[in-house]
Amino acid sequence: MERLFEYKGHELYCHHSIDETPEPTDFYMHTHEWHELYMFLSGNAGFLVEGCEYKLQPYDIMIMRKAEAHKLIVDQRPRGTVRAHRDTLFTGPFQVC
Repeated sequence: MERLFEYKGHELYCHHSIDETPEPTDFYMHTHEWHELYMFLSGNAGFLVEGCEYKLQPYDIMIMRKAEAHKLIVDQRPRGTVRAHRDTLFTGPFQVC
């Protein structure tokens, strides 16, 4: 997997990567202690979240809460992704326009 961009800060970790030869066995059910925002850019894949499977299209965005079990389901075609992990999804008051 090639990392094109990576940022690690105190409250935010994000990266943009491309995997030219993804191996389905490399992706397993897991959880995080933080929220994850996942943007699918290209390839052929699905996402399994808490037992529900979602077919991904380019530019789909998945948001996983803390401790929500998930995994990527891939074939062996190239895929590109952008991911961001954060302890809290939103800070400050919500504003409705």
